[in-house]
Amino acid sequence: MLFRAINDQIVPDAVLPLVNDLGQGVTGIPNSASADTTPFLTPTDVVPLPFNPGGMDIEDIHTLPGGGFILVEEYAPSVVIAGADGHVLRRYTPAGKTLPGANYTVSDTLPAVFNQRRANRGFEGLAVSDDGLTAYIMTQSPMGSTSSGSPYRDSSLIRVLRLNIGNPLNLQLTGEFLFKMLPATDFPNNAARDLKISASAWVSPDRLLITEGTDKIGFGGHKVVLLDLTAATDVLALADASTLPLVYEKVTTDFAALGITLGATSVVADLINNVPEILERKLEGMTILNANEIVISSDNDFGIGDVLGAQTKVYTIRLSAPVR
Repeated sequence: MLFRAINDQIVPDAVLPLVNDLGQGVTGIPNSASADTTPFLTPTDVVPLPFNPGGMDIEDIHTLPGGGFILVEEYAPSVVIAGADGHVLRRYTPAGKTLPGANYTVSDTLPAVFNQRRANRGFEGLAVSDDGLTAYIMTQSPMGSTSSGSPYRDSSLIRVLRLNIGNPLNLQLTGEFLFKMLPATDFPNNAARDLKISASAWVSPDRLLITEGTDKIGFGGHKVVLLDLTAATDVLALADASTLPLVYEKVTTDFAALGITLGATSVVADLINNVPEILERKLEGMTILNANEIVISSDNDFGIGDVLGAQTKVYTIRLSAPVR
């Protein structure tokens, strides 16, 4: 969907539906029972809809230099390539998740460990380089169970995949990096398992802006963080990167002993304490206007659920120092 700003309103200008090989619209219905959500036609229905292997929960989108789009979604989680006409050309999923019956091409070439993503916490942000040749994706939260006693319950470890998207129909993995989210103590009344990465944007090679925070009712808030992966260890080819049970996500993992350097983070905008005008809990979109300004948008979840009647809002924020 393309929007225009008219005075203080965001107005839809054009709508481009995603369609499969049969020309059918791609739905938002989960792929299977493992996709976290049981679908119903209306909030009052008691008989669930059938799952749809071709359904997607799209969270971010970017244009491609040759036309068309690259998108990320939460269910699989997956990376999706669509043509300029909205036709889904390929969906990249973790190894082993082939989605029979999707009615478009599925390539299960992403690392299998991403099948361990937490419920409803798949790929949320997408950062694409200015030349359109490189993309970075990451899960919304650390992977692994949050059940009591789990070694991953209070994990803050996030994996970042770097992709060569020069040929969108033959994506190549070029790196996998690790970093830790901000301490839960930076977000009062929240635990590590409440925190999320909700948006990302490209700054320069291996340097991204991301939003970290929580949409917890009554205790929500976000911070904008510069993530620097330039000195981080590429773990893509390391045995521990693909091991199950997960190794890196364990709270007790000693990365220094493993010879692994994590990505560095620094807060560049504290929206909780310094931008009180933002009252929305779900901030899930971000783009960089220039070295001094970013744009943040909220997600109103269709104005239903616990954000009943809420409007999506867009904010322009001036940073205290330029980011390059």
